[in-house]
Amino acid sequence: MRRLTFAVLASLSLVAGLAACGDTGKAAAPQTSASASAGTTTTSTTSAALARPLTVTRRDIVVEDTSRPTAADPGRGLAEKPSRTLPVMLLTPTGDGPFPIMVFSHGVTGTGPAYQGFLEPIAAAGYVIIAPTFPLSSGAGGTIPDYVNQPADLFFALDSVIKNATDPADPLFNKLDVAHIALAGHSLGAMTTVGAALNSCCSQARVDAAILLSGIEVAFPNGDFANRTPVPLLLAHGTADTTIPVDGSDKLFAAATGPTAFVKFPGGSHTGILAGDDGKLLQKAVVAWLDRWLRDDPSGFAALPAAIDTSGIANLTTKGL
Repeated sequence: MRRLTFAVLASLSLVAGLAACGDTGKAAAPQTSASASAGTTTTSTTSAALARPLTVTRRDIVVEDTSRPTAADPGRGLAEKPSRTLPVMLLTPTGDGPFPIMVFSHGVTGTGPAYQGFLEPIAAAGYVIIAPTFPLSSGAGGTIPDYVNQPADLFFALDSVIKNATDPADPLFNKLDVAHIALAGHSLGAMTTVGAALNSCCSQARVDAAILLSGIEVAFPNGDFANRTPVPLLLAHGTADTTIPVDGSDKLFAAATGPTAFVKFPGGSHTGILAGDDGKLLQKAVVAWLDRWLRDDPSGFAALPAAIDTSGIANLTTKGL
């Protein structure tokens, strides 16, 4: 693992409670019978909130980045490895496509598949979702410091899927709209997305939008936020979040330099905003944001303020829109 700077360690102190809280994404647990093992399962999503449900297929692959190592984790008895291995959950809507892409990063002790229940209705709106499972922050005993390496992980997973899809035998052949890409994440995954979308260490011009759920800005080595990219940001946070306080998103909103929307859930918890009525409303907001920036379709976002106001469970604040 890269040597952490003092600034990174200071940032980590703000989120040290993450590991203790066991951010497994349980509120977003799969709502279908899809297996977590490698293979293909097909499920039908019929959420009325999305108005255009498509059948979604889940496929699991494994990609390996041989150019970067994985540090040892003595606490879990894990030896150092010369490469980084990433299981990747792919959620693909039916149809000819091509479909825009969203890369989703999980929280600490979570996995990509742990969020399938939350992500599947978004895929059913016409988006291919790439959800990697990171090597050290995932699973029981997952740790936080390796987040500094996770922006490179998510881009490697993205590039691997895109490369595989050039093969006519790959199920994603001709299904990826590689010109329209969004990054999203929850908790530690939102921190990862902040680095990948906004920090000079890692940001790439091909990112069209970012979605930060229960997130906070933290430092990354070899980069800063001095020239913050104006990537369109959708933020969501619960005011009763005791893992990452809501002021993490308040500060992200204040510092944003591009079009930004903030869905705030009064009384919402860290993972609770991903489930129940909160989760359905948040799915609607995510799809509206993706439509606005990846499909150039503003209609869903134009209708979002009224939907949020009618719901009575959230508030919407925007700037630059």
